[in-house]
Amino acid sequence: MESMAKVNYLIGEDEFLACCGSTEFAKQMAAASPFPSLDQAIVAARDLWFNKVDVNEWLQAFSAHPQIGDSPPSSHHSTSAQWSKGEQSTALATATSSSLQELVEWNSRYRQKFGFIFIICASGRSTTEILSVLQKRYPNRPIVEFEIAAQEQMKITELRLANLFSTKTNASMSSDQFPVTTAAKKTEEDRMSIIGGHLTAVSESSDRKASQIPVRTRPPITTHVLDVSQGSPD
Repeated sequence: MESMAKVNYLIGEDEFLACCGSTEFAKQMAAASPFPSLDQAIVAARDLWFNKVDVNEWLQAFSAHPQIGDSPPSSHHSTSAQWSKGEQSTALATATSSSLQELVEWNSRYRQKFGFIFIICASGRSTTEILSVLQKRYPNRPIVEFEIAAQEQMKITELRLANLFSTKTNASMSSDQFPVTTAAKKTEEDRMSIIGGHLTAVSESSDRKASQIPVRTRPPITTHVLDVSQGSPD
């Protein structure tokens, strides 16, 4: 991933909470701030998410998202809710009444089986594509699906961190009264396009899936994490 300009901005816990709904994740990211670049923030985020926060924090982050096709409730973090709308904009723009109804039914079926909502990095995906992925993942064992959902949550977090750093950079340039040239805008758009394309790419091959799973420094999730008989977390 191409590095963005070094910024060294101190980012608060609430801002990280908009990127990922785990309070412990946000707290630890804020404590580690400032980060000299987006890339280094993402490295820290991956390490925290996959190796340091517990599975209850994963569930808390999952619950901070609206179901695909639904509007975020008023109780959700305002910035997170705004980003959710943007991430689901393609799905909503391509939806029909029948596809939305089918998505609602499959969302309900998924939640009943696994105990948490269907998590997918929806940016740039149509309703049909999202529904297809949901149906493909539905037969998974709970322990497998839990890991996949965590990986999708990290993709969303990385995309939002990119948005956050971009906003910080633009705000700094504006406050310092630095003119933003057309070339600079184009460079920033190209960077964000690369980031977005990288984060929302569908992992179809097993080799690609393997490359997306970070090396763990803690033991993998054990079968006691999920109550398989109930289809929900302990």
